[in-house]
Amino acid sequence: MGNFIKHLNQFNIETLEIPIEYDRVKVMWNWIATHTKTVKRLIVVDANITLQDMREFLSDVSPSLEFLDLLQTSIAIRDIYAFTDLLLKTNIKYLKLPRLHDNVVWKLRRTLRNKIVVLLPQDCNKTIKGHRLIK
Repeated sequence: MGNFIKHLNQFNIETLEIPIEYDRVKVMWNWIATHTKTVKRLIVVDANITLQDMREFLSDVSPSLEFLDLLQTSIAIRDIYAFTDLLLKTNIKYLKLPRLHDNVVWKLRRTLRNKIVVLLPQDCNKTIKGHRLIK
């Protein structure tokens, strides 16, 4: 795994999609994400994410990470304000999430406004600089 990370950093990979399992090997998405220095867009697939996972990941995330895509994950976070506090300590500008309850979406967007753009499946027709945000 160390050689994989070394190569990622060597070749300036900017977008990385991490499935939780690949070829019967369990991939630690948060370990990879915190050890890559050049990844600007991280896509996490098939992970069950808790607040503790986010706490560990966001406390050591690469400063170059600007776009965190959790659309294809399951999120179990009860304290949305603790989650937003963690996010605000990073350089993340865009956060893509799975469908959430309307109250949670409202709290997220209110707390993160002007700092992090929250993207949800219902935002699929929105664009930034001519690029579709959700495919």
